[in-house]
Amino acid sequence: MSALPICVNKDWALFLDRDGVINVRLIDEYVRQPKEFVLVSGTEAAVHFFRLIFKYILVFTNQQGVAKGLMTIADLEAVHAKMQAQLSGQIDRIYTCIHHRDDRCACRKPNTKMLEMAQTDFPDIDFKKSLMVGDSRSDMVFGKRVGCTTVMVCSHGQTPVPEADYVVASLSELADRLVVQ
Repeated sequence: MSALPICVNKDWALFLDRDGVINVRLIDEYVRQPKEFVLVSGTEAAVHFFRLIFKYILVFTNQQGVAKGLMTIADLEAVHAKMQAQLSGQIDRIYTCIHHRDDRCACRKPNTKMLEMAQTDFPDIDFKKSLMVGDSRSDMVFGKRVGCTTVMVCSHGQTPVPEADYVVASLSELADRLVVQ
């Protein structure tokens, strides 16, 4: 397995999608309760490694299950609390779009409102020194729109998209292949 030709250091930010990247994606379903949230194997160790080399680790997730009435904001917060607990609080901030995909909101990926919010919260973020890691085309477009390097996680049979700069099978593989300055 060869190293990715990206050199990262403490000036860089890591942006992660949630479902299918951090936790096991439930096919045609939503993670509605903490008991349904299961980390992808190796994620905990990978995130601990990332904490040593990235200035920020931020999660960006579309969660339209709230708009569909399948879960409440309190349910979503409980899921995120479990994620933070399992990852020892290594995530600096979680940005969530709870709108339905038909709402045409500015925050739903691939729109960039959540990234703009992150840059307001963390003004020293440089999108050119940021990795966007996701498992869908919308994640890759989301990152590309602001100049991020994109990494697609292809773990459940999906085909890489042209917007992906690099492809890995998991966060563990990404941790193994990153070049640290």
